Amino acid sequence: MQLIEIIDSWAKAINATKEEKEFANVRYVICSDCENKKMAMFEYCGLCGCALKGKIFSKEGACPIKKW
Repeated sequence: MQLIEIIDSWAKAINATKEEKEFANVRYVICSDCENKKMAMFEYCGLCGCALKGKIFSKEGACPIKKW
């Protein structure tokens, strides 16, 4: 189930509507200020390991500590 969610999130990130982009941007701002945000080759959640660029477009995958 998680793999389907990841694929769906990345597909949405690639072909997002204006509204989806705005919604994802709100989530990104929250993640940017989070103490669990990590940076390697890309920004990712230090708790769940998801890349933020895709995670913020997720329908099902809420923040592991419920910030969004």
